[in-house]
Amino acid sequence: MSSRLGIQKGNQPMKSAFQTLSLALAALCLTGCITSPVSISPSSIPLNRGEYTVVQEDVHGRAFGLYIFGWPISEMRQMAKARDRATDSAGADALVDITCDYSIINLMLLQFTWTTVRGDAVQLNE
Repeated sequence: MSSRLGIQKGNQPMKSAFQTLSLALAALCLTGCITSPVSISPSSIPLNRGEYTVVQEDVHGRAFGLYIFGWPISEMRQMAKARDRATDSAGADALVDITCDYSIINLMLLQFTWTTVRGDAVQLNE
């Protein structure tokens, strides 16, 4: 009967392997992602009102991270690196009204992370 339909018994392992591979690829691509605020801070260094002047509003800096099997491949100081990039981009001494967002894309064995720090760039009054 199966020879009449053109199906041969020898192709069954190949079909099973294809289905397994397709399922593994779908699980790899559809594992999920998340974006969440991590922290909110009044300033990147101890400051009081009147000790600084805002030089640029809403500056941001980003840092990227990569994990394989849960082990970090990139540098672990993502939040500090993103903060430093935001401060340096404005040529400022510090940031005030800081927020930090953390985004993750999970691909089973790989995990990509992006940390974004936003704030107002300030210069210290002398």
